[in-house]
Amino acid sequence: CNSSAASTGGSDSTLMSDTFDARGGPRDAADVSSAGPVVPGTKPCAAAPEPHDARRSVAAWLRLIVVAALGLTADLASKTWAFRTLHPAERRVVIPHLLEFQLMLNPGALFGIGRGQTTLFLVASVFALIMVVWMFVHSSRRRWVLHLSLGAVLAGALGNLYDRAFIKLLETPVPTRWGYVYLKPAGSDPGRQVFEPFPPRPELGTFVLESRSASEPRWILRPEQFNPAVRPVELARPPRLVGFVRDFIKIPTRWFGGRELWPWVFNFADTLLVVGVGVLAICLWRERGDAAPQPADEPRPAPEST
Repeated sequence: CNSSAASTGGSDSTLMSDTFDARGGPRDAADVSSAGPVVPGTKPCAAAPEPHDARRSVAAWLRLIVVAALGLTADLASKTWAFRTLHPAERRVVIPHLLEFQLMLNPGALFGIGRGQTTLFLVASVFALIMVVWMFVHSSRRRWVLHLSLGAVLAGALGNLYDRAFIKLLETPVPTRWGYVYLKPAGSDPGRQVFEPFPPRPELGTFVLESRSASEPRWILRPEQFNPAVRPVELARPPRLVGFVRDFIKIPTRWFGGRELWPWVFNFADTLLVVGVGVLAICLWRERGDAAPQPADEPRPAPEST
């Protein structure tokens, strides 16, 4: 507190100002007690603000971690179940005209943007995780809705980050009678590499990638055993391994018998990201509205002296 030197003659007026308010009435007892004892010639000290940051709150950390752990577990478990249970060519109707399950592998981001840019998406995911933690540690411990939304964003980002880091497939699919098939590494032999379909397709067997000619750099991706349902693929360079995201949730939008309005397939991590970011945007918008400056009250005219 700032202390100021006071003359002896001004001590009485200081005590009067501490006892009575600006309107001449006595100050509230709660105000006097909360401000502490007033020393003549000094200003009352304001109480030190109580720390409200979430990083020191066990309850805030539990909200963030529990939501993130439950969301991540649900995302990875649902993907594993779908890719082990559903056939790649199957479209399973869960709720007619509302919800279907259909397997899809996405080498890009939302809506297939940035196809094959695995490193870029990994860096972006790590940056998003850092931003989530930064927003959490700088928030108030009482903002539980914000903490829950950050936990959902954290779970969604980790779920898709896991897929891009560990679901590595050849960027070039193989055309078959039932559609395109992606391949994952299954070993190597001298002069060739062995791959198998992902998700598993026992009827297709394994595939090999081998050089066709030593003089002309050409590669061919073909079934290890002849299969009339599979067409070999000739390549000018060996295909890369890129990270894929597993999707299986489909909302049918052919309500009027025409073209699908929403052709994309997504997963539970995408749902957590969309919901979490939406709630987070609402929280920040409301916080900005509460922090907007309020119009100052007009000064009251001074009473005329009689």
